[in-house]
Amino acid sequence: MPPKKRDKELESQKTPRTDQIQADHELFLQAFETGISISKLVVHERKNVKESQNSLWISSQINIRKADGEK
Repeated sequence: MPPKKRDKELESQKTPRTDQIQADHELFLQAFETGISISKLVVHERKNVKESQNSLWISSQINIRKADGEK
């Protein structure tokens, strides 16, 4: 028995629907791609700041201990 006309119409509707979903998904990813890279940069910069602050703190503590030891 040949497929009914209605079945053929349903099959033809499925393909564009899938293509549309994939296109929407790609646009969604592109929209957030720059935001993610910016947030990674911010986290990286914060990490660098914390490292420099830690090294400054350590050096200040060493200087304080040296000064206390000299007295």
